[in-house]
Amino acid sequence: MASSKEKKEKRNIDPEKGLERVRKKRTRMTVNRRLLTVLTVILLAAVFAVLVVALFFRVSEVRVVGNTHYNDQDIIDASGIEYKKNIFLIDSGNVASSIISQFPFIKTVRLSRQVPSTIVLKLESDEALFYTDIAGEFFIISRDMRVVGIEKSAEDAEKRYPGTKRLVTPAVSEAVVGREIVFVRESYADEVRKLAASLSASEVFEGVTTFDVSNKFAVRLIYGHKIKATLGDASDFDLKLRFLNEIIKDVGDKGGMVDLDTVEMGYFIPSDGESYD
Repeated sequence: MASSKEKKEKRNIDPEKGLERVRKKRTRMTVNRRLLTVLTVILLAAVFAVLVVALFFRVSEVRVVGNTHYNDQDIIDASGIEYKKNIFLIDSGNVASSIISQFPFIKTVRLSRQVPSTIVLKLESDEALFYTDIAGEFFIISRDMRVVGIEKSAEDAEKRYPGTKRLVTPAVSEAVVGREIVFVRESYADEVRKLAASLSASEVFEGVTTFDVSNKFAVRLIYGHKIKATLGDASDFDLKLRFLNEIIKDVGDKGGMVDLDTVEMGYFIPSDGESYD
């Protein structure tokens, strides 16, 4: 038999609180159902997307852009790209490494995808600007001091790569096709690259036959086999080249020696038909 205290507690139950608990429970159930529905939709969408990618977007065309030295099909063959493979599964790093290792004139390779099925290979090519004698072999060099080829003689280098200039470098410790030259004194590398870039961008470059950077404090060049110029160190190098260009215009067909060790004290000494190699 219930005590008077228990009866009192039963009489004090609030029906509103009971309804509130029921409503909250129903709300939680509704939220959970909606959340489950959303997650199911997301999962199905993800599965659908995976199936679409797996079944479609397969390589059917490879295009090469920016190629100036090689056959496009040879580059495509060297890339390792497989037709009918999903375009999103092509490893751009492996493709670039494979191409660059086989074609030294190619400096960079950028791979892009054009849906639904095209791969585009955008190439940046180097240009042969210099050749240099290293242990009896003539290495063809780009503006950035990358080796892009090897010839047996200076004559072969000039014949195969018209317009290249003889480059006299500091001591070299390593020269490998497709890579930058490594100098014994590594600190010379940046200096030589900057000097070569400045010369190649100048007005005198076309007429230069020899560029001597073996001593970074006494840079020299020979212009048209008739003018030998001493340019000192790399300071004000662009200005020195512009000054040299004006001197060459002024002297016309005359040959001689130009001293531009310092821009303020530059001068020209004519010679009697002497030829410089």
